[in-house]
Amino acid sequence: CAQPRPSWIQTMAPKKDGTTPAPDDSFKKVDLSITDIKTVILTLRATEVEVCSKALEALETFAFLSDKNRLEVVSSGGIEPLVKLLTSPTANLRQQSSLCLSTLLSAYDARQALRKSGLAYMDAVVGLLAPDQHPVSHENACVILDRLANEYCSRTDMLRSGALSPIVTLLSAPVPEVKRAALRVLTKLMDEYDARGCMVALGGLPHLQALLDADFSEVQQLALSAIAKAARSHENLGALVELGTMEKIINFVGLKENKSSYQHALATLAVLLNDPTAISRLAASAPSGKDKEAPPAPLAMLIGMVAVPDENIQVPALACIAKAAANTQNRATFLEFKAEAALIARLLSDDPKAPFAPTLVAASCRALAVLCKSRPNSEAVGTLFGTQKLARLLSHENETVVIAALSALAAALEQTPSNRKLLQETEGIARLLQLLGEGRAEIKSNAAACIASLAKSEFTRPAVKPALPALAAAAATDDVPLVREALRALAVLARDADCRVALLNEGNIFKTVTSLLSHADGTVVRVAALLVTALADEPACIAKFSDIGALWTLHGLVSTSPLELNAYLSTAFKRLLDGNLSAKFAITGVLGVTDIIEDGFCDHGGVQGPLPTLQQLLSMPLGTARPVILLNSTPKQETPVLAPPEPAPVPEQKPSAKGKKEKDRTPLPPPPAEPASVVVPSNILDPALTALVAQVKAELLPIEDLETRISRLAMIISSKMGGALALSQVSNFQLELARLKVSLGSNVLPIGALKYGSYRCRSLLFKFLAGHAEIPCLLRRADYGHCFVVVFTPAMRVVDLMHAPGRLLPVTDPAHLAGPFWAAHPC
Repeated sequence: CAQPRPSWIQTMAPKKDGTTPAPDDSFKKVDLSITDIKTVILTLRATEVEVCSKALEALETFAFLSDKNRLEVVSSGGIEPLVKLLTSPTANLRQQSSLCLSTLLSAYDARQALRKSGLAYMDAVVGLLAPDQHPVSHENACVILDRLANEYCSRTDMLRSGALSPIVTLLSAPVPEVKRAALRVLTKLMDEYDARGCMVALGGLPHLQALLDADFSEVQQLALSAIAKAARSHENLGALVELGTMEKIINFVGLKENKSSYQHALATLAVLLNDPTAISRLAASAPSGKDKEAPPAPLAMLIGMVAVPDENIQVPALACIAKAAANTQNRATFLEFKAEAALIARLLSDDPKAPFAPTLVAASCRALAVLCKSRPNSEAVGTLFGTQKLARLLSHENETVVIAALSALAAALEQTPSNRKLLQETEGIARLLQLLGEGRAEIKSNAAACIASLAKSEFTRPAVKPALPALAAAAATDDVPLVREALRALAVLARDADCRVALLNEGNIFKTVTSLLSHADGTVVRVAALLVTALADEPACIAKFSDIGALWTLHGLVSTSPLELNAYLSTAFKRLLDGNLSAKFAITGVLGVTDIIEDGFCDHGGVQGPLPTLQQLLSMPLGTARPVILLNSTPKQETPVLAPPEPAPVPEQKPSAKGKKEKDRTPLPPPPAEPASVVVPSNILDPALTALVAQVKAELLPIEDLETRISRLAMIISSKMGGALALSQVSNFQLELARLKVSLGSNVLPIGALKYGSYRCRSLLFKFLAGHAEIPCLLRRADYGHCFVVVFTPAMRVVDLMHAPGRLLPVTDPAHLAGPFWAAHPC
């Protein structure tokens, strides 16, 4: 390529020599100069072998120069005659056409054009792999297949055309170039499940193993790559183990002439060692056998490579151990062979004059990080002073070493409490806090992982509490790994009450966590939900989440999140709701038996959106908003009382003609003339409710029969809120809330101020007082204006609080309760 080939094509007749000239009437040979590519392609159809050969040579020379030239040949119709020449009876034309076609197919567009041509090109190419073909044809055909194998559809076409068998046969070809070309194709075909499944039957694995003895490093590396891919099949893996491929690779690494292939060899060995049965074979000779003259087990030889004074062997060997240690059973085997000691010895030398090798130390740390995923290995690291050495590495100037040491330390601390204690005895925790505050994102995320592990133990948790501000700041960044680890550390720290209180003062951490609940990364969502769940143990944190709309955010996410995240989000949502019964009833419309209403409960009615706080409700101007019922019976000194003015006298009303039952019903009061001007205090006291609680405790707690207690409470509530009421009078009673709202000048109404109450108010009061009367019940909101109380006696029954107070009506499913229920159960 140093001298560009010409872009024109010229064919010439042989020069005249001293031979006898041709007769005058014979055809005279002429010199032709062809400058049009399409004309050259036409000459590929010539019957003269010499003409066709010259055209092929010219086309290959032209196509070799650039992709532009190759595409020009394709667009000029060059593919079809080239494919036809692959089956030419002339060996030279087959070789030249396959070479030209392989040159064209280095361009993606040319491969696309060939696949769309409809020609039987695959059979023609596979035919060139036959044993009777020339090695040049073998090599060219393999190059064609190698380039086509870049696309999945072509690989499947090759397998359907039977290309795999002749390719495996060519692995033992005498020509090195043919072996190399066949290996390239085979390595790509090993990406396909069907190809891997045929290797044992075709006898390809012994050929691959034999190629490890090749004289060329490229062939060795291709063979190792093909072995690694073939080992994805369990059948192939077992066959390779039986062939002794692992032992051969270990011996392969011991030869200096294979130095350039060490990394490939150990990477392939790591794939083979993923199977515990494979590593068991390498460990067949016990490390402490009675026969001391017996050769060491192959696994001991692998671990021993870590100590070889050559980083070209040490680093790949450490990477091999790290990959093999991903299997739990393999970690137990490595522990038996004392791999931890060999790795820790590479961290810091006892000789201060020994040179420090950052690449080797980082590789040792990464292998230790994987080994420490099992507690026995982690304990061994601590026993061998590995924790202290890792802590010392945190102060190294090389950031790669610091990151690797942090990852190993995080794994060691995660599994073993004793390692946490060992780290506490060093200056490691102080260094972790420093790295969390000033390191780059990757360093911060690993430091946060260490802090999360330290926070699990009570004796190390106080030392990492100062990390709260830095963790809160890290959670607000855009770096996803850092956000994950920061949230995980915060979730562990939030198990401590002092940490939860401290987080209340950490800026926007609650808004940050709420926004992360809808993050695109599933792990971030999961850990954020765990943090919310942990913070829900603190009532002030629940209030904080409620104030910023986290409940409504979770409400939407629970119904739309993937199944793997739904459990975490649902748990966080439930914990927040259980700590905020006002929000729970507003959002779900249900309070269960275990939900005991306490002072400060507000019923906003069914809402669609974030709930305003009580202080916000009190500060809102009086408007058309639905009244909020407040239940607050705790007496507090020097607290202003919000109470309605004395109701106007109720004039007597004549009994209606509907019967005697309605004669004794409490008449409705007229609306007040002018609302009193009342200043709404910031904390509302309800003395009427306080007195009612005392009355209920005194009267009902001595009653042992549950049904009697239920009926008695229903009658107390009915007498407090206007008595029994016919269905026709319910609509008038519902106006009482609007009148009281105007009377008090506030949207927040203390329930004790109500003289008349409908379904909603009576049910709320029953649920509140039932907690003081030790009556288990369920409160359910139905359609507008209707609430139901369900008790268990032990059968489920609805308590009638309006029409025949104390009556218990059977119900099969509380979820189906609605307003028409009362019409179906007249008094």
